[in-house]
Amino acid sequence: MKFLLHIVLLLLLSSLAGAAWVAHRPEVLATPETPPGRVIDLADQLRQAAIKRSARLEWSDAVLNTSLNARLSGTLDDSLSEWAQFNGLTLNLRESTAHVVTQWSVFGKTRTVSVDLDVTREGDTFQVRVLGGAYGRLRVMRGLLRPMTPTFERIASIFEPEIGHLFKMNQIEIQEGKLVLDPRF
Repeated sequence: MKFLLHIVLLLLLSSLAGAAWVAHRPEVLATPETPPGRVIDLADQLRQAAIKRSARLEWSDAVLNTSLNARLSGTLDDSLSEWAQFNGLTLNLRESTAHVVTQWSVFGKTRTVSVDLDVTREGDTFQVRVLGGAYGRLRVMRGLLRPMTPTFERIASIFEPEIGHLFKMNQIEIQEGKLVLDPRF
């Protein structure tokens, strides 16, 4: 009986070690190159579209990534900044979902944490749901992303004007490689 318990504990320890190894391998990011100088003011374009309500907006994920990272900079406390840095955010738009990847440099090695989101309209409000995510290449359920909540809340607070104008749109559609917004009634 004791031998069987040792085998089970060894299997459990091996599983945890394998999960830790997969979690420390960064996600492979395939983002298209963006033409230089293509930084747009997202808040201004959203505000104008909400006022005029005359035309659809379409942004590729490459344009969104460039514009978002132009405004986003990450800093940590002085005690943490020596060993970890925030490198940026990558947005990959897939059919009906947005895959948001945060990139970190920890002791000089790249680490990633990602979350999958979808946006649905219920009545007059939009609902943003977390579908799941990953630490590195280790896929996890949305509940296990709880330690990253302060990071994503901070990112959302930085882009609060854009998010406010975004949800004034009549229709938000996430398509493969682009975000389509329609302010028309």
